[in-house]
Amino acid sequence: METKEEITGRVYLSGKMRGLTQRQYRAHFQKATNELIIKHHVHPSQIINPCYIARAVPCFEDDEYLELDFKILKRCHAIYMLNNWQDSEGARAEKEKAEELGLKIYYEPEEELKLKWKKKK
Repeated sequence: METKEEITGRVYLSGKMRGLTQRQYRAHFQKATNELIIKHHVHPSQIINPCYIARAVPCFEDDEYLELDFKILKRCHAIYMLNNWQDSEGARAEKEKAEELGLKIYYEPEEELKLKWKKKK
């Protein structure tokens, strides 16, 4: 039986959002949230999902979101990089900040991204 590492403390999710539809990035971030809860035993209240931040403050510019993300990262113990993080300027900056802060960095396994998008007829 495969054992997954237990992740403790507050975890910030980081991945690509710009260039994807809301449905696509929200589904990917939710999938990552579920992975953290089920496989790594992270309590839902300890997962910081930036999709909710964007929904709560829709009028911010990109640099304002990044500034807010950095403030939130300072209060986290780890960052969980979604497997599309390298395609995102913001996620790369968040990873750099997490390294600077000495946070633990976890990566979503490549095989976990198997999202299929269906168009409604």
